[in-house]
Amino acid sequence: MGEIGAFKVETDSNKWPKLPITPLQTKLWMETRTALLVNQPAFADVWFRMMQDKDRELAWFTDEVPFAATNDQFMFINPTGYFKHTLQERVFIACHEICHAIFNHCGMMYRFAQLGYILYPDGMKLPYVSEVMQVAADCLINDMLKRGRVGEMPKDCWHEPQLITYQDDLTTAYRKLFKQNQTKRPNSGSKGQPKPQPSGNGGGDKNFDEHLAPGEGTGKTPAQAQEARNPQAWDNALTAALASAKAQGRLPAALERGLSKLLEPQVDWREHLTVTMSRRMGADFSTWSTLDNELMLRGIGSPSKVKYGCETIVFVVDNSGSINQKTMDMFCTEGVGLMEQARPRTLVFMQCDAAVNEYVELDTPDDMMRQIKGGGGTDFCPVFERVTQEGLEPEVLVYLTDLEGTFPSAPPPYPVIWCTIKNHDIPFGDKVLLPKQLQE
Repeated sequence: MGEIGAFKVETDSNKWPKLPITPLQTKLWMETRTALLVNQPAFADVWFRMMQDKDRELAWFTDEVPFAATNDQFMFINPTGYFKHTLQERVFIACHEICHAIFNHCGMMYRFAQLGYILYPDGMKLPYVSEVMQVAADCLINDMLKRGRVGEMPKDCWHEPQLITYQDDLTTAYRKLFKQNQTKRPNSGSKGQPKPQPSGNGGGDKNFDEHLAPGEGTGKTPAQAQEARNPQAWDNALTAALASAKAQGRLPAALERGLSKLLEPQVDWREHLTVTMSRRMGADFSTWSTLDNELMLRGIGSPSKVKYGCETIVFVVDNSGSINQKTMDMFCTEGVGLMEQARPRTLVFMQCDAAVNEYVELDTPDDMMRQIKGGGGTDFCPVFERVTQEGLEPEVLVYLTDLEGTFPSAPPPYPVIWCTIKNHDIPFGDKVLLPKQLQE
């Protein structure tokens, strides 16, 4: 078994065997499931839809973890440790693991571990320390669950509400915790970096759960597990779960706000994209050197349009599985209108998952309406490498994605606009949020 960052790389021989549970543990487990179903329908709905294994089991009982864990797909439970907790604590722990899976925290941690650092939009670059990131993720989730009155948080948990709240995103929480730990100068963690310490305001010196690498415990490699994960399906399940819980009157405001931030942003994305492109490229593609012939016939003097408004524009679609055909069609339809206005001399269209699998120079903007292809993991770097290889100097590169992939270590020398269905941080460029189209 190899390692990447803080994570083990699984092979087929590392599939954890399932442990049988005693009749008493079976009774306690049924009580936990029932309490979750009755009192926490939002979490139960996602759990039943997305986290069952091939045997239709909702938990993978194992002694490979002290209490509980997740790899963003399954919930792993050590029956000896887990069933020592009260019913309400067991509900809290189960919902905590479900939250990690919803937010894809293990996948994000794995990608950051591979990269070795986190790059922020303002240019700050922080080294990646797994202990700090794991605490940051727990602080986010625990704050949301406590405010949402979900079960009862066990004593030995991380909760730093004066520093990190459920309204933060993961990288913001990491930044806050990293800077606080630098200031406190606690015991050194990995790579000589600050190791998280409890603040005395609800923090603990140990956790009840572990954050596994994607695929860990199941015999899959992280790459295989990430490729198999369908972000759109998770979003669809979360949308349905929130709607169901709200209809039952069992969706506290903290849960609704904390979970809904993953879903469809309520913005006029078309106007935002138009304004952003105009700002990046300049909006005036006309000239007074010649007049518009059609308007001249009506006695109106008006500047004519130049043949080419700009040189090169690159449009890219992330086809890793997170973007479906309906979202791509919506994006490309708006792109056609923008390209008819901008009239680039060269219009390049690409599709990319972990590699560029379509590169084409389009004759007309209408040719942007294409079928999505691919479906592997997500890596943004091949697109920017291909632009360099082709010798392109685009006026702007527009990328449709969910922002869950590997970014280049440095920004390119041209403007980038990320059109995204997920409101994650970006290390460079402009961000335009667009509505998520549900799979049929």
